[in-house]
Amino acid sequence: MLRGNERPQKISFSRLLAAFSVIIVLATSAFFAALDNRYPKRYFSLIREKADEYSLDSAFVAAIVCVESGFNPMAESGKGARGLMQLMPSTAEWIANKNGIAYSEELLVNAEYNLELGCAYLSYLSSRFDGKRNIAAAYNAGEGNVRKWLNDGGSIEFPETAAYVKKVAAAENVYRERI
Repeated sequence: MLRGNERPQKISFSRLLAAFSVIIVLATSAFFAALDNRYPKRYFSLIREKADEYSLDSAFVAAIVCVESGFNPMAESGKGARGLMQLMPSTAEWIANKNGIAYSEELLVNAEYNLELGCAYLSYLSSRFDGKRNIAAAYNAGEGNVRKWLNDGGSIEFPETAAYVKKVAAAENVYRERI
C-alpha cells in the first residue's frame, strides 16, 4: 500500500525478462537433470551397435537396459541375474552357445559382452513372438509363460510382468526421443 507521496516502483521490462529467463533456464536444467537420472544415456553407442547387429530397435534395447539395471553393468539381482540386461547365467550360456559366442559367467558384468548376449536373446525372442509387448513379457517372465498366456487369451497373468511391460514401453518412448 502506498503512503503519501510514495510512487510505485517500476520494474523495467528488460529486468523482468532477465529474471524470467533465469527461471526458465533453471527449470529446464532441473528437468533435464531429472530426466538423465531417471533415463540415463550411458552406453548409447554400444546399444546402437549391438541393436543394429541383431536388427533390433535401439530405443527398445535401451528401455530394457534402463528397466532391468538402470544402466549399472555391475547389477546383480537376488535371483542371480547379472549385468546391464540382467541375464540369468543359464540363459546367457544357452544363448551364447546358440550363437557361437564363447561363454564366460565372469564377463556378464562386462557391458559389451552383456549387451551382445542380451541382444542375441532379444533377437531370438523376437523371432518367436510378435510385438514388443510380448517380447518384453517373455524377457521378464520366460518364453513358456508368455506362450501359455497367449494360448489363454493374451492377458499377462503376473502383475510384476504386466508392470514391467508398461515400464519398458514408457522408457522406450523416452529413449525414442533421446537416441
